Amino acid sequence: MKHAPGLADGTIRRLGPLLLLSALPACSFALVKGRPSPPVDPNSRFECTASPALPAVDVALAVLTAGGGALALATTPQSPCSDYSCIAADTVKPIGIAGLVVGAVYAASAAYGFVKTSGCRDALVAQPACLAGDAGICASLMRVPDNGRSP
Repeated sequence: MKHAPGLADGTIRRLGPLLLLSALPACSFALVKGRPSPPVDPNSRFECTASPALPAVDVALAVLTAGGGALALATTPQSPCSDYSCIAADTVKPIGIAGLVVGAVYAASAAYGFVKTSGCRDALVAQPACLAGDAGICASLMRVPDNGRSP
């Protein structure tokens, strides 16, 4: 019986946790800085991440990893042997599941990043309008959101 190099010797068991660890520094979770928490002094300068580039990278990584995981699960061999190798289904399924989990982490990071960058862009637009005297927009910088909770 021939085995695919690296699959039968426990590499799969070591690869799964490595794939999960690779998702921990998902771009948006690690690098996107949201708008400052209200109240914001309209006269003070603040910095946040306005570009949606990092969340877009997270989307691409989510599609690739989750797609790869789904492909691994969908193509799990019914017969363990072919002309070139023997790969048991129990060695392919963990790779597929790990890919789906990592893809979900990247998708969550992308959603987080898009929300934070959108809030940043809103705040960056509101600040000059507030300084120009627009009281309604100024209130959006100063108001602490209630997040749907009653006092």
